[in-house]
Amino acid sequence: MTTFPILLTTLPVGSQIFGPVTVSDADSSIKLTIDRTVVAGLNAATSDTTVTAAAQMSLDGGTTWQATDSDQPGTITQWTAIGGPITYTDKQGVSHIYTESSGTWFLFPGTSRKLRATITVAGPLALAVAGSIITS
Repeated sequence: MTTFPILLTTLPVGSQIFGPVTVSDADSSIKLTIDRTVVAGLNAATSDTTVTAAAQMSLDGGTTWQATDSDQPGTITQWTAIGGPITYTDKQGVSHIYTESSGTWFLFPGTSRKLRATITVAGPLALAVAGSIITS
C-alpha cells in the first residue's frame, strides 16, 4: 500500500491533471479521498459547485491512457461530488455531515503501470481541496 497525500491547494474552475506516478505491480486498486471540511472546500461551497475525479492508467510509459478498470484506450471512469454540506442520519436518529468524499477504482493487472488523475472543478468559484490517494 502506498499513500500519496494531496496537500491543501486551491483549484481553479476547469480541469487539471495530477501525476503521473508509478504504481507497484502488486497493487489492484486506487482510492482518492477529498476532505470536504477544509476552508473554502466542498462543505463550504454551494450545490452549483462540483468536483469530478477520473483515474487513468498507462501501460506504455504515458503515451496512451485508459480508465483504470478498462482495457479501452481513451475511456474514463469517474465520480462526482457536489458542493454543500451532505448529511446522513445514523441508526439512533442523529444527523451527521459527511467530512469526506471518495472514489475507488480497480486496477487491471500489469507491470510498470503509471497512474494519473484528472480533477475538474465546475461552478462559479475556485475550490480548496486536500486529501489522499492510496494504492493497494
